Amino acid sequence: MAPKRATPFMPRHSHEYAVRVSQRSGKNGSVVAAECLFCVYFGRESKVGSKRKNTGNIKYFSMPFRADNYRQHHVKQHPQKWEQYQEANDEEKKMFFEENRPVKETLHNHYGAKQVKQRYLINAPIVKVIIGELLWDPDDIDGSTHKNMMSSFIDYVDESEVMEEGEEGGDRFCIEINNPVQFSLAIEYLQAGLSFRQAARVMIGTKERTGLAAIGSCSDYTIAIGS
Repeated sequence: MAPKRATPFMPRHSHEYAVRVSQRSGKNGSVVAAECLFCVYFGRESKVGSKRKNTGNIKYFSMPFRADNYRQHHVKQHPQKWEQYQEANDEEKKMFFEENRPVKETLHNHYGAKQVKQRYLINAPIVKVIIGELLWDPDDIDGSTHKNMMSSFIDYVDESEVMEEGEEGGDRFCIEINNPVQFSLAIEYLQAGLSFRQAARVMIGTKERTGLAAIGSCSDYTIAIGS
């Protein structure tokens, strides 16, 4: 059997087939791998009727760098974008990816994955004094809203700690975040200077505009309690 022909990377293929050099040899600088720009900027296209979720992996080409390998991948994984790219002139091809962010940096990719609950340990004085007292109107401290909010914080006792007789809890509290997507967005909005009510309104608007169901329902109360 004749050995495979070691076809080197052709620079003109970068423009013609929308691929980009991603790795070079440390010895002689020759191209070792090239990545598909459609994968990088748009992700793989969904197939009509397919029940399987598209992989988010980027396609990397290695030697032999043959044109038919590029075409085969584009036709199977990016049929619409590949057709648009082929119809574009040279100037349009140069700008094809300019106004797009890599798909892994987009909101959908970042927040579209299955959520995993997060737990945080907070020093007791922060919970009892700052969150439990200073942030509230004195007349509301004994109310049901205050009680519900503070119930989110649970006494955390390290098994290595030795508690004295009659002593309750440790020096920290644990809080569990059920919706990390909503929580992280809320932090961003509050850092920008929005109030709890404003943050909730922007959160709802974000959900409606992006279609991200993972954000869930939201109000100024849920922003305040952080879960």
